[in-house]
Amino acid sequence: MKKLALKACNKSSLAGYLKALGAFKVLAKQLEYDTRLYWDGLTPYLCFSQEKNFDDITDFFLNKYEPTPIVIPWSGSDFFTVNRAGDSGPFRKPPSKGKIIEAFLASDTSRLEKYRCTLEKTLDIIEELDLSKEDIEGGSSSSRERKAQFMGLLRSRLTDEMVDLLDVAAVIEEDRIFTNTLLGSGGGNDGNLHFGSNYMQCLWLCLPDFSAQRNLSGNYKGFDSNASISESLFGGDSGKNTTIKGDSIGLYASGYVGGPNAYEGFEADALRNPWDLILNLEGVTLFKGALSSRSGSKSRHRGASFPFMSRVSFDKVSTIASKETGQKEVWLPVWDSPASIKSLEMVFSEGRAEVAGRQALDGVDFMRSIASLGVDRGINSFQRYGIIKGRVGGDNYHTSINLGIVKTFEKPLENVDLFNDIDGWLSWLRRACSQDSIASRYGVHLRSIESAISSYCRQGDRRRLQEVLVCLGRAEQTISSGGSEKPVIPLRLSPRWVKACDDGSTEYRLACAIGSITDTSIGPIRVQMESVKWVNDRKPIEWNKNDSSVCWGLGELSDNLYAVLQRRVLEGSRKKSKFVPISSKISAGLVDVYQFIKGNVDEIKINDLVWAMSTVKWHLYRKELHAPEQVWRPVPEMSRLYSLLKLLYLPSGLTYSFDMSRWEYSNSAGTRVPYVPEVLNLLKAGRLQEVNKKAVQRLVSSGLKPIGAGRGEKFYMKPLDHKRLAASLLMPVWEIDTLAKSVLFSPSSPFY
Repeated sequence: MKKLALKACNKSSLAGYLKALGAFKVLAKQLEYDTRLYWDGLTPYLCFSQEKNFDDITDFFLNKYEPTPIVIPWSGSDFFTVNRAGDSGPFRKPPSKGKIIEAFLASDTSRLEKYRCTLEKTLDIIEELDLSKEDIEGGSSSSRERKAQFMGLLRSRLTDEMVDLLDVAAVIEEDRIFTNTLLGSGGGNDGNLHFGSNYMQCLWLCLPDFSAQRNLSGNYKGFDSNASISESLFGGDSGKNTTIKGDSIGLYASGYVGGPNAYEGFEADALRNPWDLILNLEGVTLFKGALSSRSGSKSRHRGASFPFMSRVSFDKVSTIASKETGQKEVWLPVWDSPASIKSLEMVFSEGRAEVAGRQALDGVDFMRSIASLGVDRGINSFQRYGIIKGRVGGDNYHTSINLGIVKTFEKPLENVDLFNDIDGWLSWLRRACSQDSIASRYGVHLRSIESAISSYCRQGDRRRLQEVLVCLGRAEQTISSGGSEKPVIPLRLSPRWVKACDDGSTEYRLACAIGSITDTSIGPIRVQMESVKWVNDRKPIEWNKNDSSVCWGLGELSDNLYAVLQRRVLEGSRKKSKFVPISSKISAGLVDVYQFIKGNVDEIKINDLVWAMSTVKWHLYRKELHAPEQVWRPVPEMSRLYSLLKLLYLPSGLTYSFDMSRWEYSNSAGTRVPYVPEVLNLLKAGRLQEVNKKAVQRLVSSGLKPIGAGRGEKFYMKPLDHKRLAASLLMPVWEIDTLAKSVLFSPSSPFY
């Protein structure tokens, strides 16, 4: 096939993308059915079975193109002031409002016959209903009903092309109309810009059919339509009059709207190549059929059923501000293999995205849907545009902005379905953050979570998935301290997150070990971190007004871990626990504990991850399915004091296997080493010699034989180190044999 680059239809702007669609649709349906379209980078390419050049295309649009009869009588006053006899001018500039309709009615060329017929039928319906502009304006129930009745009749009596436009513009449900932001705030107008009349004005200026009606002056004098269509599609600068100063294409190309901040300087004039708007609206009509194909939606309303449309989500890689979330964005497919018009219409008619068994509602949902489906119908990426109100031209106008491109994957992205876990929780948080009375800090966390999810769906690597986990942990910590009225229920995560987010870091292994601490009598570590009611693992976690068990504060990680250990020791004593209630589903390695004591870790990361890990449903955890990687690493020489103390704070008994010549954990046999209550306070105070003495005494009294028990020992540690040493006693470790052999004689030893 012969290809032709549409260099002026760059998809970096919504106008460029829609121009490519519009030109392709017109050429495929009116010039050569075998026309194909594909994208190479930012540039679209048309493919033809017969050789075509620039002149062939521009000549076709100028002299043979039959425009889609776009009329938008439900918005504005144009149709209510029309003289049906028509008006052939001459006009010194494109006529406006009712006059542009009269100019079309006065035309006599064959290619405008369908347009004239559409206008006549529209006026017939207005007369039949005895309708006035006031009847369909306003928010009263009678106005809504009349407007819905009017649009319903238009849909049933006008041409197929107009039905397509109506399906793009709005969903009509009895007395309600849901409009599409892709056609402005009113389903056909954006502020003072009326797409229907503007489209007709552009056609009047560009098509030779109206040459007898034109006596142009001012900005319009000398306008060259042939050069204008060439520049609109292929770019370049002919040096001729091809744009209209003072006119605007509206939301599709907001950089040409004009006004303050549009260009350098205080003010700038709006600019418009009229062919741009013509092709944009031709492209918009390709969004047909998606509404009717979705009419069986479980949702009571179809207001959110427009193809590829959703609410805007915050994303750190975009320019979206927090106050702009909740407005609209559109996701438009990009493909790199030539596609026919039939294939493209199929894509747009099926233009739906689903996630977790429901329709995608916002940008984050679209990201998740794309990542979970992989490549479909040859689509290799989606161009994302925001349609934001108030950025350019004033508060009543929308602005289209490029929010970047999102690539699809060859196969569904691994672990993207984990977000189904938090789907309901996020919905609760979104609803809460939409209320004016909600604290701004919750919105900050929501945006961070959504941005992290978007980042993962773009890249798909484990580090970005872990960032989602970190953001969830931060949010849970903030929410837990939010007073009696919390915006959401406590977060609960599947244990699948544990393996999926494993980045192999010391911080992650320590957080898993700490966050998985649980006990059948006093519950999980979560009850010491936030005010939650825990009955047993099978019953849901709920917020609890009684926070007597909570000891996690706003201080350093070491202080909080120390406080949790103290609290669990106290709770275990009250419950008459046989062992220190710090058993866990996951244990850390001694090398990780060593790095923590030495301060060689990111404690903020550990803190955030511990909060996230504390929300995991650990009763569903299965080591063979969910365990992070556990690899033995050479252990540096541990502090003797740590090894002695850790033997006092074990979640089970200690036994020696003569067959294996190793120390092991045991719940049923072996030695139980009771903890010494005052040891923790002495350790935090830095009284290390006393701590050592009491630890040795307790081990000896328990029937164990510490190495060097009789000799006097001097210990010195920096204040931060002995604080971390106290905190580290909470951390479950799996290398008990290495730990015990460093300070104990084995029973098989001649010194025992």
